[in-house]
Amino acid sequence: MLKTLEPHIKTLDLILQKQLQLNVALLDLLEQKRTALREANTKQMNDVCELEKEKVKFIKQLEGKRQQVVSNITRQINPAAKAPMTMHEIAKHIGGPIGDRLMLRRAQVRKKMTEVRDQASITKRATESLMRHMQSIVRTVAAASTGTASYGDRGVMNTQGMTLSTVNMTA
Repeated sequence: MLKTLEPHIKTLDLILQKQLQLNVALLDLLEQKRTALREANTKQMNDVCELEKEKVKFIKQLEGKRQQVVSNITRQINPAAKAPMTMHEIAKHIGGPIGDRLMLRRAQVRKKMTEVRDQASITKRATESLMRHMQSIVRTVAAASTGTASYGDRGVMNTQGMTLSTVNMTA
């Protein structure tokens, strides 16, 4: 490995480590978000969403730095390259324990990113389901209070209006 590559490789390794840590933190935040949904804790939900936004912003910044480092490494290895090398190509070119460590970090980051994507999808579906449920409750209450049609016992819309002179709701 060229001595001029060493600082770039060390920087790349540190970026990958930090990306891994941030993705692990995101997984924890997604679990906290699901807990807040289950408990209907809006304050916790807002706090978690703010923390999540910060983590995602930092991951995005790190990814920009990672891409820049990869471009620098590519220019040093192959100045005539049309596109930056992949992490796999860089690790293969470097070889040895350093290349193996880069491949391991790359695999760890990719695995955590996949887990974050999957957990975020689960959380999104749970949030959407809760929103549909709440919208249904609001429509039902609105229909009952205005005397318009609402869903009947069989889950279909009643065509008859309903007259209600008062609505008494308690939390």
